[in-house]
Amino acid sequence: MLPAGAARADQPPAHADAFPCPAGLEPQVRFWRGIFAETSIHQVVLHDALHLDKVYKVLDFRPELEDGVSPAEVDRLQRIETDLELERIRATLLRLHALGPNAEGLTAEERAIPSAKASASRGATCPRWSASSARKGCRSS
Repeated sequence: MLPAGAARADQPPAHADAFPCPAGLEPQVRFWRGIFAETSIHQVVLHDALHLDKVYKVLDFRPELEDGVSPAEVDRLQRIETDLELERIRATLLRLHALGPNAEGLTAEERAIPSAKASASRGATCPRWSASSARKGCRSS
């Protein structure tokens, strides 16, 4: 017998249905749950601005803190490296657009971009260079 108010591990909490989530929003909800619950404030998630479930890269600056780099210097590195990586991703997405349905010329790095196969196979009609974004995590560790 469980104490009053306790839930079994194999059952969802009683409040799980308090905020129903339409199926079309599931990817966005999963993304924001991950940002708020699993991502450190010393990590930056680089993702598609329209399709949040397309995560291009996660930059992790926790090792620098562990190595004794000051928080101010880590913040500076984080800004610089985030800007550089966003530019690299934008350039890659533009290249994918330029290649169109011809996926033969992709580098290993370009094939790793979540939208690479889909863009190449359907012949992307517009470059997504302006649609990549960065989000810092919320966890303090």
